[in-house]
Amino acid sequence: HVKYCQRRLQIASSGKESAALYLGMAEKQFVEGAIKIGELSHVTDSHNKVLREYEEAKTALLDAYMQLELTVGISLHTRP
Repeated sequence: HVKYCQRRLQIASSGKESAALYLGMAEKQFVEGAIKIGELSHVTDSHNKVLREYEEAKTALLDAYMQLELTVGISLHTRP
């Protein structure tokens, strides 16, 4: 389950980076008058959805990792 969650987070991270770039381009195009507010709104909504997916994937990985620690009975990393 941890491996699945790691992969899910990797995919979400890649999507987050792409969505941020796309949002930046859309904002620039909006300022230049190349796109309308509706399209910018759509891109912003998509970006927010990707951010939510990233946070959900990150939380799932942390939960899976903590469950693994409970299962094996030891801490698997050093906490500061």
